[in-house]
Amino acid sequence: MRIESVQNKKIKEFVKLHTKKGRDEKNLFIVEGHHLIQEALQSSCLKELFILETVQNPFSFPAIECTQSVINKLSNQISNAKMIGVCEKQKNSEKKKKKVIFLDEIQDPGNMGTIIRTAHSFGIEAIYCSKNCVDVYQDTLIVNATSKQQQKKVYYYFLYNKLDEIVQSIKQKHHFSFYDDYKFYKGKWGCCYPKKNLVILNLYVICLPFELIDAIICHEYTHFKFQNHQKEFYQQLYKYCPKYDAINKKLKEYRINN
Repeated sequence: MRIESVQNKKIKEFVKLHTKKGRDEKNLFIVEGHHLIQEALQSSCLKELFILETVQNPFSFPAIECTQSVINKLSNQISNAKMIGVCEKQKNSEKKKKKVIFLDEIQDPGNMGTIIRTAHSFGIEAIYCSKNCVDVYQDTLIVNATSKQQQKKVYYYFLYNKLDEIVQSIKQKHHFSFYDDYKFYKGKWGCCYPKKNLVILNLYVICLPFELIDAIICHEYTHFKFQNHQKEFYQQLYKYCPKYDAINKKLKEYRINN
């Protein structure tokens, strides 16, 4: 296959991957150059390969030949590019992690790249990012922080997205209806505001097993009906979470360290 026009439908769609919105919608990102494309192949995330028409394909992967103007359209380089890869974002591993770090408000790509490399060298298994952090799939970070070993050992989670998936499943399970939000707290797993029909969870709950998050939400939701921990409060709570006492005992084994 050969593409000669920058107005090609496929090219116009992939150009959108230079924006975070485009990457999030397509669940794809762009890499440039032989080294990064080779890493993408080894990580089994390469989905499309575009190579300049005058360059021989060095990979055991089918490539689409393109004119220089088309390759440059896909590239963010100042100089003429030769090859572009379109990759699928890695799937989050559900395996439990022992060493993780949380990042909030890290907006400089250089700082994020340094953190990723340092985290890898210290054996960090997961990096949890708030929605206010720079996108780890933007071009600058891909060039400065991505390597084969880092891809294997470091997973990037967007806290709000991941936690929201869990919370929505719990709300559906119990037929709960309330507004939810997330933030970092120093000494509590969550709080509620009955008048606003709002539950705010500590972002650190992402480290807890599902049943503990479920119990925390049930506890906060019960406060919509009973402000204090009177007998009626627990009677209602046990309807939502029959094993609450045993689960709460497990929860006390976890501490919030800031």
